[in-house]
Amino acid sequence: MGVNHYLTTNKFLYAMNFKKYLFILLSFTVLYSYGQSPDPNYKLIGENFVQTKNYYLLTLLQNNAAAKQLISNDPELTKLKQAKLDQIKQSLTTCKDALCFTQNIKFSDDEIKTVSDRLASLYQADNALGNLVKLHLIPSGTYMQYQSLPAVQMLVKAWEQDAKAVNYAIEVYAEGRKPNYPAIDSISFNVKSRQYLNLAYDGSATILDESKDTKLFFIPSMNYALHCLEINERDDAANDEPMTLKGNKNAFNRIKTISWAQYKYTLILVPGAGPDVEGVALSAEGMLRCRVAALRYFEGLAPFVMVSGGKCIPTKQSIARPMK
Repeated sequence: MGVNHYLTTNKFLYAMNFKKYLFILLSFTVLYSYGQSPDPNYKLIGENFVQTKNYYLLTLLQNNAAAKQLISNDPELTKLKQAKLDQIKQSLTTCKDALCFTQNIKFSDDEIKTVSDRLASLYQADNALGNLVKLHLIPSGTYMQYQSLPAVQMLVKAWEQDAKAVNYAIEVYAEGRKPNYPAIDSISFNVKSRQYLNLAYDGSATILDESKDTKLFFIPSMNYALHCLEINERDDAANDEPMTLKGNKNAFNRIKTISWAQYKYTLILVPGAGPDVEGVALSAEGMLRCRVAALRYFEGLAPFVMVSGGKCIPTKQSIARPMK
């Protein structure tokens, strides 16, 4: 069992140690949680990094032949898939506003529960779903918050997380729902315009065409969510991938030469702090956080420093400014 703990280091930063990982964050909180450790040698499956990193269980069900067959042959899930395709098809002739199209594509609460029940019923420790959990979900570390649960419950929780994530992407980037950070993460379109209504229609028609031969119940909804991310240029999850061959190549190779016993932690993460004004490369708070991180680095606290940030001000900028 690995132990994750958070501890305060100073007014600006606190360290979070995932057994070997240190993250410097702003807080005075001390929190402990427990879970199984992932396999550091595990390689994520899937060619679409945005899909893989957002909806990994769905990616596995799509790419793992045995699990795909089991899911595809289930009568109830097949019925659910066909009902979804029928809803999308009908929406093309009945919907008069953009929200109508998306309501027919998202997973409903009843659909999510139906799938949860079916996955729990289909799961066996020695069948395709059992192997999926044992050989992929747990070692991948992509659902760490559920790894202390029994395997079947982890499978169900992973599905529910992915389903809600699909719905959230559609709600923000197709319906115009207010995201956590509206100034930088909002939809790129006026959802009340006539032009957008045409775009919503075309999106549904395209997804229906692409999904008409699928045997997997989640493909129409997931592909629509990916479509929404694409047209809004929200492909951040794929930035610099594969990272171990690009921007993180030198750091990745250096890991092999580090004497970890010399360090209390392995990584210092500096959280972003603006800037909130266009044209300002680094805010005053960001400067201070970087200085404090440098102090901790030269004290020998950890062998790596990572600065966070990203497409902030102006919205959708290509890199994290502090990294420059």
